[in-house]
Amino acid sequence: MKSPAKLNLFLDVLHKRPDGYHDIETIFERIDLCDEIVLTKADKGINIACGNKDVPTDRTNLIHKAIKSLSVHLKKDINVNIILKKKIPVAAGLGGGSGNAAAALIGINRLFDLGLTNTQLMPLAEKIGADVPFFLLDEPFALGRGKGEDLEVLRTDLVLWHVIVRINLKISTKDIYSALDLGLTAHKPDVKIIHNSIINKDIAAISKQLYNRLEDVVFEKHREISDLKAVLKDSGLGKGVLLSGSGPAIFCITDNRQEAVGLKDRLASLAPFKKADYQVFVAKTL
Repeated sequence: MKSPAKLNLFLDVLHKRPDGYHDIETIFERIDLCDEIVLTKADKGINIACGNKDVPTDRTNLIHKAIKSLSVHLKKDINVNIILKKKIPVAAGLGGGSGNAAAALIGINRLFDLGLTNTQLMPLAEKIGADVPFFLLDEPFALGRGKGEDLEVLRTDLVLWHVIVRINLKISTKDIYSALDLGLTAHKPDVKIIHNSIINKDIAAISKQLYNRLEDVVFEKHREISDLKAVLKDSGLGKGVLLSGSGPAIFCITDNRQEAVGLKDRLASLAPFKKADYQVFVAKTL
């Protein structure tokens, strides 16, 4: 199974919910930066193997949670071996774990010929994590409301090219949301504008409407991420630059693949890239 990452082209946080989550408005974009998951039937248990030491292989892994929830739903054991090959940076705001969970649900459904529809799998996805339903949707763009599970597909064949830079920091999404002052009146663009710009394939307008309510909190706690965004903006090559999710990954939009590759190649010569520890990716809409 290919398990893609996501970017948030727009993210507004409206208020806190009784269940501990927050109501949001977000524009999801699925991108072709992908993990790979290999599923095979096993004699016993849910057995996860991964070469990345930052990825848990016990029941805290979202793949394990997804398969366990499916097992409970079906009222029978699911015995499976999973090999997870990570390419998406861990805990970067790119939805790697959520995508893995969705891919596991789809993969188990196929492997064991369960015959479940996406409509039947969606309630399970919602319980696992806020971003999991988007990956289960299997669409390039969607508007997400509620905690992210109330999804509206954006019908367009738009393909965006990106450079994604992940500074090697660990950020707690829970801590970022907890530190957000929802009482502050923030100036923000209307999600409908970027929604329509995506439908109309207007890259310049999309770039101007990029928005993430979490940026101020993340930048206050981690100045180096703010500096990274400034470097990307000042490079003159990216049309719009934004933090994805709660970070620490920053992405920009470019006109095409050639421009994206050129920016990636140039980053090594720009401060602070000479000294700090970064991962840089070129990706497009999937």
